[in-house]
This record gives sequence, C-alpha cells and structure tokens, in this order.
Amino acid sequence: MRKLDLAQLNAFRVLVTERSVTRAADRLGMSQPAMSAILRSLRSELADPILIRAPGGSTPTPRAIELMGTVNEILDRVQSLSDSKLTRQRVSDIRQRVSLAASDYVQQFALAHLLNRIQAEAPGIHLQIRLADNSRLRAWMESGEVDLGIAPAVVPTGRLHFVPACRDRAVVIMNERLAGNFQRLTLPRFCSLPHVRIAPNMRTSTSHAFFDEATDRELKKRGLNRRVVLTVQNFSAVPQLVSQASVVATVPSRLVAHVGRDTPIFSRDPLVPLPEMVIGLFWHERTHKSEFQRWFRELVRNTLQAI
Repeated sequence: MRKLDLAQLNAFRVLVTERSVTRAADRLGMSQPAMSAILRSLRSELADPILIRAPGGSTPTPRAIELMGTVNEILDRVQSLSDSKLTRQRVSDIRQRVSLAASDYVQQFALAHLLNRIQAEAPGIHLQIRLADNSRLRAWMESGEVDLGIAPAVVPTGRLHFVPACRDRAVVIMNERLAGNFQRLTLPRFCSLPHVRIAPNMRTSTSHAFFDEATDRELKKRGLNRRVVLTVQNFSAVPQLVSQASVVATVPSRLVAHVGRDTPIFSRDPLVPLPEMVIGLFWHERTHKSEFQRWFRELVRNTLQAI
C-alpha cells in the first residue's frame, strides 16, 4: 500500500462502498473507463481482485474488506489535517460531499429547509441522501458510507454519538367519512377501526415505529388491541392512503403539516396519552473530531430546530 496515493485510496474506498465501477465513477465525477483503469491499477498493486462478480452485481473480496479499516484510518487522518484549514477559510469555499441517512418522514419535513440553508451558506457541498435503516446505520457509519443520521433516539449502540435536535407529537389522521364520528368514539370502538401501521424496516422493530409501538403499549395496559389491516414501509404514502380509504393512522404531526391541500385528511389528538418523539443527530466516533463534520452537524441541528 506504500505505492498508493491518496486519490487511489479514496477510489478504493468508494469502489468497495459502492460495489460498482459505474456508481463509483458517478460518485467521484469521472468516466467509467477512468475508474476501470484505477481499479486495474489497484488490483495490480494490492494483488487482489478487490471486487468480484456476485448475484445481483459485485461484492468486495475478504482482503478488500480487511483493508477498508486501514484505508478509512488513513483518509480520516488526512481529513483531520485539512479540517484545520477549513477553520481559516470562508465556509462558502468548502467543496465537500456529505452523506446523510434519514427516513422519508424526516426528508419530507426537513430536506427542503436543509438544502436551502446549505445553498445559502456553503453551495459547494454535495449532499447525498440515503433512506434510513436503523439496523444498518452503525455499519454504514463505520465504513464511511454515511456521515450523519437523523433519527429518533433509539438506534443500535456502538461508538455512536447523539444530540437531540427537535421533537414531534402524535396525531391520529383519518378521512372526512370517519372524522365526523371520531369525537364520539369510545376507546374499544377506536380499536375496532381499520388501522395502518408504519414500519420502515419490517424485519426489525425500528424507532420510526415509535408512535405505533407507544399506542399498542397504552392499549395493552387497558386490555385492548388495535385492528391493523395494513403495514407500510413509507410515511409519505400514508396521508394519500388515508384520504382515499376508510382507515386511521397514528403519525408524527410534522408529516401532516406538509400535506398539500389536494389531500383532504383530518387530524385529532390520540385517545391515549403518548410521549413526544425526540429526533436527533447520530454520528460515529470516526468523524467526531472533524471540524467540518462538527460545523455540518451544527448546521443541520439549527435547521431542524428552526422548522
């Protein structure tokens, strides 16, 4: 590895992360033939294929995965050296790619505000958004695939830092046909209505099912259960669904605030007491001391608090 320069190390990290020459070339802003040439050079220097064919695409070799830790350490140390220069130059001169993981719910209420803030203060930043998966967030951050996560306060542990940014409360949404009778509903009748449950990752219990899980806990204390007829992975699909079907859903209030007038839905307070959801920022120890990442985290946090 002594023969490899920083550009080649960065290309190695992107190739292993993206698992595709085409995607790696797009991410680094170069042609596919140029990236293929870099891959050939890396294979020669490291005496390893790095990427091998697999069902559905390519996969890193065991040797490439082993080297990722060393490559990340080298590039992170170089980044820490350049970060000292960032403090002495105008923020508007920053040219940097930042990867952020957030659910579609967070993206819906926060992304436009965040992008406007970035364009106003640091237009050279290229923001990449990944749909959050809390079961993989720590691994993404360890590998350098994700710099920052926006999520409720329950995520996997392991060298992750957290700071709260904003809060949200629960509301029950329904269409006009159900809204007229909602105020007179008893709790047993409410449970008998057809409910929609939001579970972004159906394989595991995720923190974005916060209000659904809290509702079920409160109902269980009273010996009751909801009649769930549909489980979906996306928050953004729920308001339109509720406006057209006779179902109810318990969702974050910020989701409703960003629904257009062409989606007629009604919102009410829950029939059982539910806690507020704390939404905050997560980042890995790997980027904790980076001056640039620290500045970016503060930008995101201030943006969320201002919405």
